[in-house]
Amino acid sequence: SLSSLFWGLLVALACMGLFVLLVKGWYKDAMFSIATWCELIVLFILLSFQCTMLIGSLKIMDNIDDFEYNAKSLIDQYIPEDELVTEEESQAVLHKLIETYPLLKYYVGSGVFKGFTASELPHEMASTLNSYLKWYVFRRLLWCLAFVVIAAFFTIRSLSKKSTVRPKRQQRYKRRTNRRLR
Repeated sequence: SLSSLFWGLLVALACMGLFVLLVKGWYKDAMFSIATWCELIVLFILLSFQCTMLIGSLKIMDNIDDFEYNAKSLIDQYIPEDELVTEEESQAVLHKLIETYPLLKYYVGSGVFKGFTASELPHEMASTLNSYLKWYVFRRLLWCLAFVVIAAFFTIRSLSKKSTVRPKRQQRYKRRTNRRLR
């Protein structure tokens, strides 16, 4: 969604600002070269993608109770409460939920839920989705960390140092005279 994109870009921008501050703080006499700026742009693009996906999954995790409630109402419409749900019926419920929550289509393609009664299925779907999204968030964070470490390596290698050679002062030599005072 657009809000996930907005917040993902904002988080990526904040991470980039912190990254630049840390590099400039650590290497005070360094200047960013053209290669460094290119690396920072690539890092921003990679972090933006990861942060957008991370924010989207956090939004879904925040609405997991609504997801469970809507799954229960969908299942109650079509399947008696004590009856076992078939794989096809659970797929149909999942596709209806993806229609209700369009953001889910980026995270859930399908799910096999068999052996559950109609009363157990909504909780099982919600808990399965929640545990999957926790793992998904963890992986996004690991990808972000890996990108930052790799970018730090290349950024530090591409930094150019400021010129530390100072212009020579013109030294004035005083003439020594051997005059004797009489």
